Amino acid sequence: YLNQDGVVIIDMRSEEDYAAGHVLNAVNLPVDDILISVPVEGSITSTKKFTKAMKKIGVSNDSLIIAYDSNKMAASRFLWTAFMYGHENVLVVDGGLNAIQAAGIEMTTDIPEITEGTFESGEPSQNWMAKMEDVQAQVNMPDPNVILLDVRSQEEYYTNGKIPTSVMIDYKTNFYSDGTFKNVQATRINYLEEKIYPENDIIIYCQTSMRAAPVFLELYE
Repeated sequence: YLNQDGVVIIDMRSEEDYAAGHVLNAVNLPVDDILISVPVEGSITSTKKFTKAMKKIGVSNDSLIIAYDSNKMAASRFLWTAFMYGHENVLVVDGGLNAIQAAGIEMTTDIPEITEGTFESGEPSQNWMAKMEDVQAQVNMPDPNVILLDVRSQEEYYTNGKIPTSVMIDYKTNFYSDGTFKNVQATRINYLEEKIYPENDIIIYCQTSMRAAPVFLELYE
């Protein structure tokens, strides 16, 4: 994808990490630029702010976006946000920056020239986000086809508890030790062992929806 027209490669790390070295021609979009703290920390950014951010880094509605990170979360959070606003032509680099460097892909400190994009966000999709009333309904009148999936750590569970009726699977379970996503077969086995089936509707949560994002991507895949 490096030299293809219509492809935008996005580095989701901080400005400082990006400046220290990034994929040739990659543009920087720190994950904080697609987060807001209203009504709570980690909320999805607004339509207006997402549109502005996409235009600034040269994205148009027909762009293919390749996103990478170094923490297994930021690029997936971008994918989920893009899905929310109607842009599903997004790929996340499996294994992130470590995989990129291991593959010998050229890195640089040069900042590319960016031609502003023409991106326009769609209306937020209800397919990819649960509302508080959805969670409350599941707690009060559990639907056997719906799974509340808590992807925080066991330590957080024992310290803070969990939402009643939810199933706990630490988000780290979705990765191999090298930071790449588990394959489809391994993922199916992991979730079937917890009695979570492909036909279930799954509501994923953590603390700020950062760890939930790669789980969303893994289950979507």
